[in-house]
Amino acid sequence: MKNIIFTLIILLNLTLSAQVLQGYWQGQLKNELQKIDLQFAFSYDSSRNSYIAYLTIPQQMVIRLKINKISLSDDSIKINISNFAAKYHGKIIDNDSIIGNWYQSGMSLPLLLHKISEADTFSFNRPQNPSPPFPYISKDIEFYNKKEKIKLAGTITIPDSNSKHPAVVLISGSGPQDRDESLALHKPFALIADRLTKAGIVVLRYDDRGVAKSEGNFSIATTFDFANDARAAINWLKNQPFVDKNNIGVIGHSEGGIIAFYLASKEKNLKFAIALAGVTIPCDQLLALQIKKMMELYDMPTQITEAYYNFNLQALQIIKTETNDKWKNILDSLFNENFNNIDSSLLSKYNIDKSLINQLIFSYNNPWIKTFINIDPSDYLKNLKCNTLALFGSKDVQVPAVENEEIFKQIAVCKKKNCVVESMTFEGLNHLFQHANTGSTEEYALIEETMSEDVIETIINWIQKNKN
Repeated sequence: MKNIIFTLIILLNLTLSAQVLQGYWQGQLKNELQKIDLQFAFSYDSSRNSYIAYLTIPQQMVIRLKINKISLSDDSIKINISNFAAKYHGKIIDNDSIIGNWYQSGMSLPLLLHKISEADTFSFNRPQNPSPPFPYISKDIEFYNKKEKIKLAGTITIPDSNSKHPAVVLISGSGPQDRDESLALHKPFALIADRLTKAGIVVLRYDDRGVAKSEGNFSIATTFDFANDARAAINWLKNQPFVDKNNIGVIGHSEGGIIAFYLASKEKNLKFAIALAGVTIPCDQLLALQIKKMMELYDMPTQITEAYYNFNLQALQIIKTETNDKWKNILDSLFNENFNNIDSSLLSKYNIDKSLINQLIFSYNNPWIKTFINIDPSDYLKNLKCNTLALFGSKDVQVPAVENEEIFKQIAVCKKKNCVVESMTFEGLNHLFQHANTGSTEEYALIEETMSEDVIETIINWIQKNKN
């Protein structure tokens, strides 16, 4: 009898705790560099006696990430967020607060959560995302990469007329991307396809290999593998009756911009190539520059920023030229050369120590990055074979405009007669070509605009102007 009563008390406590927990809880993680807002949405499934949470961290582009690993005991809660190798342990106070700690990467940060109303939760309005009915034909298709023997799945949008039209293949940036290049509920490729097709241009966009409905293994693919996928898309377009075969081009974003430059130097029958935030400087230099720009945004001390930048530049040269077994010892010496003259308390304040070496070795030991850091896009820019347009955003910290447009202007040359090679930087736009305050990646999800309409209009006008 006592056991039954005890069990009933436990179940009653769990039910009461679950009722308290259900709803929305918001807090802020703080360290020396950042303040990151996050939000949990908790619900209780009484039929399964289990809890579900959805985690949203706008600055990290995490929106409603489902979490099942939740345990609740009396007034204590434990959450395991396996996607980030992170944990949160807390205690419920007065039914409207949770005092606890966030554990990740060997660090512990205090995290106080407050219960909020649904009206106060993060909202993500995406007014530019296209929605049906469309004034054009939209079809899901598949095409074949014969070289790698994989099927790629995508969507083609076709102006609703019997004419032959200019056509474009969209090439996504780095990381596994779906056909819309979806990011924090933004769908930039769907937006580009919508606007261009309304202007009379056929657009083919597709899921990266190994993503969504496309076959293949993304994890072992390199930039040149993705270029072969884009080639397969171009070849598929050439055989479509609604396409003007003499007016096919590519639009690539970020890494896709490198591929656009590459194809513009290799494909004799390509009419045009457009790079959105396309890299022009050597890619190892780009990676070091990206980190430097982000550190400057966080107002880190110049001494730290410069040491970090120089260390990364030198480290990447070692990783490019030396065998893996030599990396650790050489990187250890480089770390000492760059950081030993900086006060240890300052390094500690910004969590800079020799664990950075292991992080680098881990990060740079895969097929994609080993290929990427050896790419110098100037090799392609010097030998362009079609009309080429490079667009940049002045607040882009991932592909900084000043450094990359300068190189483009200096060396981009087309070998064909009457070929057009142009570039433009849009003021106030970030890497996604959104109007931004700082250009930080943390703003991407917080900005309602998916892409500046001025950029899209520039693309359309340039294609139409140079199609003959």
